[in-house]
Amino acid sequence: MSEAAPQPGLGVTVDDIRAYDWQAVVDQVQPRECHAYSETLAKKAASLKDAGDDKGNRVFRLLAAVASFWPNYHSNEAPYRPMMVWEGKRS
Repeated sequence: MSEAAPQPGLGVTVDDIRAYDWQAVVDQVQPRECHAYSETLAKKAASLKDAGDDKGNRVFRLLAAVASFWPNYHSNEAPYRPMMVWEGKRS
């Protein structure tokens, strides 16, 4: 019996992303900020998982992860930073 090798990461292709209308999801988000996009995209991923749509779940989890990056445009050494740092721990 031969099984396909597991794909690294979420195993999402550009065509997979294009197959979902993620723009319509983010168009409804207020405020128009990364943390709000990330939260909304993660909720959409969870709803697709509950509906049995594994590919959609993976697409929206990837988009939620990308939206969760916190840009730090004033630093060339660390262009992204954690969302929060407290008591020596970070998000």
